[in-house]
Amino acid sequence: MGDALKSARVTEDGIYTRTNWSFYTRNEVLRTKNFYKVFLMLWLSCTFCYFMKMNATQFAMQYHDQHNIITATFYPSAIFDVFWRYLLPWLMVPHGFYKVYLGVLVVQAFLCFTMTLVAPYPYILQAYAVLSLSDLGATMAIFTPFSAVLYGGV
Repeated sequence: MGDALKSARVTEDGIYTRTNWSFYTRNEVLRTKNFYKVFLMLWLSCTFCYFMKMNATQFAMQYHDQHNIITATFYPSAIFDVFWRYLLPWLMVPHGFYKVYLGVLVVQAFLCFTMTLVAPYPYILQAYAVLSLSDLGATMAIFTPFSAVLYGGV
């Protein structure tokens, strides 16, 4: 996707960096393939997480009469969400974006494709919901620094 930093300069107003897309206009960025690759990666990564965020209770009610099992999941998932938002950018330093992103995608695909298999078991389903909802935090945490490297700082 290009080199991270082309050049940098320090002025009285601040530090300016130039990356591959730092000085592109909106229309120029929209005409590049890389923009659509990043957009597609982010969209596909967030789709399952947003589905779970909005429909976890309704999904669980198909299998269980007690919807409070999944409703109580939102509290620990918020804690895990914050945990992932701090941990994954830290892991990106030694391992890079693509390895961390691949790890998030593997976990997310596993959760997505096995969700209906564990749905009859309430506590396993609760753990799946926590991991699914915290995956959204993971995705948002790793795409922010990746976009800053790609497009340049603000």
